Amino acid sequence: MKTAWENIVGQNEPKRRLLRLLTADRLPHALLFTGPQGIGKCRTAEALAGALLCMNPANGHPCGDCPSCRALARDIHPDFFRVEPEASGKGARSIRIEPMRALMAALSRPPETAPRQVVILDDADRMNEAAANSFLKTLEEPPGAVVFILVTSARAALLDTIVSRCLEIPFAPLIDAELYEILRRHEVSKEAQRDLAALAEGSAGRALALHAGGALERRAEVLRLLPRIPELSPLELLAEGKRLGELSREEAGDWLRFLRLALRDLLALYSGVLPSGGTAHGLAALAERFLEAQVFQMLAAATEAERRLYGSNVNIRLLMEALLLRLQGPVEG
Repeated sequence: MKTAWENIVGQNEPKRRLLRLLTADRLPHALLFTGPQGIGKCRTAEALAGALLCMNPANGHPCGDCPSCRALARDIHPDFFRVEPEASGKGARSIRIEPMRALMAALSRPPETAPRQVVILDDADRMNEAAANSFLKTLEEPPGAVVFILVTSARAALLDTIVSRCLEIPFAPLIDAELYEILRRHEVSKEAQRDLAALAEGSAGRALALHAGGALERRAEVLRLLPRIPELSPLELLAEGKRLGELSREEAGDWLRFLRLALRDLLALYSGVLPSGGTAHGLAALAERFLEAQVFQMLAAATEAERRLYGSNVNIRLLMEALLLRLQGPVEG
């Protein structure tokens, strides 16, 4: 586990705030890191854990050499705990009561080597009702020298009573330059860095996942399909819907997001704003084909389809067929 603050790209304000609290010895027993996925919340939580568990910290920075730092780097520190959602059968991943009970039992004992115990609850919003209520009691009556770091990209899904007992540290989406730096560290080409940043909406985690999943080719596919939509025959439209219906839910979500972003960039182009990434030429051709009012209608349809995909157990093929019909309806050749 990497625990140096220098490993975190961006998020300067959360880092400054946490370091001020550390050096002033004013860190509360519970913190809540909020913001979109993939922007550095977990990495910051790990850096904070390293500083809290270090035997010889200096100005909020772990020394990296004491037995505690070495144990944490090897993921074998007896006073560090991480709780994450787990899958159960075909159900959604969640944090259930059993691991929370095991955590509480471990925290009932004093720290073994460090000055305190540290717990990271990743995707804390995934606690089920029993786990959340159990954890709330622990927050109300902390067992001793322990710091809880809750990480979530869905703050509204947490109990208000849990949020109110934590110091919230908001994290913002990364800017393009920060995304470029992270992608460069992963040996992504400069051209791909620009295109991935345009799709990632400030999330390095999403940018890396898109790169690994061949997202740029899927985005190019969206741009190839858009100008064809007005001319699709009913049989061709059904064939496209069937093809898109074979995508996994995650792949379908990516496809819909690429469509939404392309339409958003197209609207920006109408206003004289060149989109980021390597799509300006293709979008310019689309701008000559579609009226601005039509693109607004298409964007509304794509946004609604994306909402339905994540908001219900919808049939992906039927969703895509309905979307293509809506996209075709307001468009004139």
